[in-house]
Amino acid sequence: MFGDPGAANRSKVFFLGDSFTQAVEVSGDKTYYGVIGELLGVEVFAYGAGGFGTLQQYMVLDRYVDQIAPDMVVLQFCSNDFINNHYELELRSVSNNNGMRRPYLNAEGEVFYSLPKRSLRRLRSFANRYSRFLHFVFKQINRIEQGGGVEEVIQSRGWSDPLFLESVDITGELLSRIKSRLADGTSFYVFMVSTGSPWDEAIRRLCEMYEISFIDGVAEAVSAAAKNEVAVYASDGAHWSEHGHKIAGGVIARYLSENE
Repeated sequence: MFGDPGAANRSKVFFLGDSFTQAVEVSGDKTYYGVIGELLGVEVFAYGAGGFGTLQQYMVLDRYVDQIAPDMVVLQFCSNDFINNHYELELRSVSNNNGMRRPYLNAEGEVFYSLPKRSLRRLRSFANRYSRFLHFVFKQINRIEQGGGVEEVIQSRGWSDPLFLESVDITGELLSRIKSRLADGTSFYVFMVSTGSPWDEAIRRLCEMYEISFIDGVAEAVSAAAKNEVAVYASDGAHWSEHGHKIAGGVIARYLSENE
């Protein structure tokens, strides 16, 4: 969604995220940011892509932020971002590894590109770029691969897992870069679409450390509605349906209206 950058009579809000923001099963005006635009009367700009990590979202921001000159930036965060932001963690993951070449940030703060798969790298890269059929085949292979479970390992070890700690540091650096890229006076908000330990605690800690406003209660509100048998999830059972977006948009809009 790309509003009017020249809008002078209302605030401009730039939303960044992954598949929850891409919202493939929901019409633009029914997405959480479409709902927020309607509720608050703000000019909405949104960029979401399935599988994107925080570094890719920073790159999108860097490309468009000067053109948009937003008053607010809202980053949609998911627990799997900690996996996607760390090459070794994504390499070990099955459920949060889409087999696509992506940029990563190393320990020295430098950007490098790699495909997080150990086998058939060249053929996978060719398939991702030139062949929809081969890309489909590799997606099916990814689904039946055994192993992975890195997410369960982190949930078990928590803050004692060294790779998770590295991912938290990298994610913090990326959040800091996003904040530094914004013009003075631009508000920066983060919200989570999922809950669970240690992911939820980690993003909250980072927001506190870098003085970023954390919008609480979004995932919890959607989950609470699901427990009351409200159809808040899309056909995949994970992403939000139109009703889920409406609930999330309402929570975020209320927070923004009370804090701007």
